[in-house]
Amino acid sequence: MNQSTKTALTLAASMAALVAMMFFGIKGLTSPLPHITAKGDTCKTYDIKKTVARTEVAVSVYNASTRAGLATDTINKLTRLGFKPGETGNAPEGTSVKTVIVWTTTENDPTAALVAAQFKQKAQVVVVDEAYGPGVDVLLGAKFTGVLRKGPKEQPLAEVKKTCID
Repeated sequence: MNQSTKTALTLAASMAALVAMMFFGIKGLTSPLPHITAKGDTCKTYDIKKTVARTEVAVSVYNASTRAGLATDTINKLTRLGFKPGETGNAPEGTSVKTVIVWTTTENDPTAALVAAQFKQKAQVVVVDEAYGPGVDVLLGAKFTGVLRKGPKEQPLAEVKKTCID
């Protein structure tokens, strides 16, 4: 094959590639845009979450009484109910608890409300600046009477959570 034939074939192949690129470019330019919401969301399928379940919540339990083993016994009961175990130990020095207090770092926290509903006594939920342990913190006092056998398994969320799954 001589040089002029090679040049002609190269030029023809280049022109064919250019025509193909123009075709697909014009097709892409004139095709409709995907549905885009104000947030730039192109999701078609969502997982809608309306509640938080025990199995999604970690709990740390701290003993503010002189009863040995109270935090360990309580976290064992909570994990049998389905909660994830956090830490156990003594409450921070100077903490005063009569029965049971639940600490959370979030206002109107549904996870803290779910944990608080597991006790025989009404647990006070207190918003603190910093978590003491992983998950929701529970502090037990000398007059703590125990965990309910059949407390709520889930707590409604204040706002429905949508997660894209496609």
